[in-house]
Amino acid sequence: MTLRSLHPDIRLRIAVGFVQRLLSIMLMPLLVIHLATLYGPVVAGILTLCVAAAGIAANFLGGHFADVHGRRPVTVIGELGATCTFGLLALANLRAGDPGPLPAGPPTGSPGAASCSGAHGGRGPGGILRNRAR
Repeated sequence: MTLRSLHPDIRLRIAVGFVQRLLSIMLMPLLVIHLATLYGPVVAGILTLCVAAAGIAANFLGGHFADVHGRRPVTVIGELGATCTFGLLALANLRAGDPGPLPAGPPTGSPGAASCSGAHGGRGPGGILRNRAR
């Protein structure tokens, strides 16, 4: 059995599941570290436990709703909910007027000015200490 021999809906479900698990594996450890720095390790552990418990409860409820309403509508709603959740996680740290992690405009000053002045503590490329008295 090859991937091409599967029904297109199943291939789509496999691809979506892969991307969802990849994002979860990438985000959850960083989210726990971020929560630990904000609220402390005990609260971060409790919040992580609550997320895991909510996931287990959602699996049970999703199974029941799939039996009652059918798999397709429940799967579509669940995937839309997961997409919205990841989008909200991406937007959660932005504030009004904040351009985000990228600089707002082109760098100012001459091209080599930052490398030999105070930006690197007087160190040039490779960490070599430059003479400031020149």
